[in-house]
Amino acid sequence: MGKLEVMGGTMNIGAVGNDTHDDIEYATAGFPEVAVSGGTLNVNGQIRRSTTIRTGNLTYRQSGGNVFIYGKNRNANQIKRALLEVLNDGRFISTGGNLHLVQGVGSGESSNTFGGLYLNPASLTVTGGTIHTGTSQAYAATSWFNLYLGSPIYNLTVDGETTAKNARLRTFEATLNGSLYVNEPEASAFNPGAINVNIGGDFVNSSSNSNSYTTNSGHNTIFNGSNAIKCYSNFWW
Repeated sequence: MGKLEVMGGTMNIGAVGNDTHDDIEYATAGFPEVAVSGGTLNVNGQIRRSTTIRTGNLTYRQSGGNVFIYGKNRNANQIKRALLEVLNDGRFISTGGNLHLVQGVGSGESSNTFGGLYLNPASLTVTGGTIHTGTSQAYAATSWFNLYLGSPIYNLTVDGETTAKNARLRTFEATLNGSLYVNEPEASAFNPGAINVNIGGDFVNSSSNSNSYTTNSGHNTIFNGSNAIKCYSNFWW
């Protein structure tokens, strides 16, 4: 794989209406890159490494537009990989746009299942952009999103439309250079557990779930931005 770039219009990896698993699978050799500055990129499957090896380096660059990663019809090996993986010697560059993770995993799929997002690149630039866990499309059985955030991100939105979504941290302390939103009207939740969360912007929790921000002993939520913040929650932990 070389460079896949979307500057406008719509690019589909697989027919959007089909329940087929069509991936962008990047190799261990060369300089694979996905770059989106405008338009829409729809990926029926995942953007990931091979399921048989741990190596693979991707440069993911987004400055605008919308990326939808659906994760459709994953088998037992594919579900162990995240919808988007940027790790090893990869680069994560997020300065704008929206990244939508459409289907997560089942509630019991946490051990050895990356499932949602795996970021642990060698280099990064994060000054903008929003990652959305879930969309208005209803996938109630696969509404859990495991987030391995070895890289800072900017904004994170836990979707609250149609069905409740649950985003849960795994392994890495989370750093949001922007804001965290847990949206209504459904009973969505963000679950850090005992893992710390650093927020540089606002925290807005409008979920109808009384356990919409679930923490365990040892957790700290740290607001470290330089500007005045807005902090609102229907329920406090």
